[in-house]
Amino acid sequence: MKKFILLFCLAFSAFLSAQKTVKQVFVLNEGSFNYSTGQIEVPVSIGAFNPASGQYSKIFEIPGARFASDILFENGLIWVAADKFLSVFDTKSGQIIRQIEIEGIRKIALTNGLVIVTRGEYNKSLDSYIQIYNQYDLSLKTEIHSNQLAYTCENILIRDNQAYIAVNNGFVWGEEVGKLAVIDLEQLELEKMIELGPNAKNPENLIEKNGRLYTLNNKNYTGSSISEFNPLTSEIHTLDLPGITSLCGTSALAGESIYYQEAGKTQLGAYTIPSRTAAPYVDAERSFTE
Repeated sequence: MKKFILLFCLAFSAFLSAQKTVKQVFVLNEGSFNYSTGQIEVPVSIGAFNPASGQYSKIFEIPGARFASDILFENGLIWVAADKFLSVFDTKSGQIIRQIEIEGIRKIALTNGLVIVTRGEYNKSLDSYIQIYNQYDLSLKTEIHSNQLAYTCENILIRDNQAYIAVNNGFVWGEEVGKLAVIDLEQLELEKMIELGPNAKNPENLIEKNGRLYTLNNKNYTGSSISEFNPLTSEIHTLDLPGITSLCGTSALAGESIYYQEAGKTQLGAYTIPSRTAAPYVDAERSFTE
């Protein structure tokens, strides 16, 4: 399967005719890996799109990566999580300036000189699913061992000197879980685990709005839901998303709504935050993941 990660939130902003001026959009292209032959048919690459001219150009590739899962931009540097590589690209020099191997790297977050990394790998157990690195030399500072947290993890949200992390065990079919891990970023240790409930298994995205945290949940890939968590009261509300089987990472916050799209489909749905309701929104006439 060939999949293009188009910085979904920016794609939505363009689709919804946002008024902010965007000069450049960095695009993470997952490429194509043939699991039957074990060959990389299209390499992972990062490109730049100019909304004013409509021009796209590839700026660098990550050789040896089967797929990609996350991209961040900060202070002229592009951070990419791809397969087993954490790569840092300098947009001024046009070079990869730092790269280390992290088996099963999934998502990344930057905060106060730290790089928070989540991990997961199909059909393989790892010694840890959350690691914390020094942002400037990529040395490992600490990790949460699997004897404390034994499940694969996904998205990361930094809030009040804590890292909230979606825990889903999504690589183990039929054994999905629905939890949030909370990491104390001063002590660099696992502070607590939050159970989202049986209808909120397999959280794949994590969003903050008005002090509440929202998870988009794939459950067992036969239905999806959205959960609202209040960190102050620990109250949780979960709602099934009508007509959605699997989101596959396709969701974004815009205004007072969270927009989502089923994998391979064109219809957009909208979860309205104030009313806690979800309904079809509009046909985008394109799939944001292919």
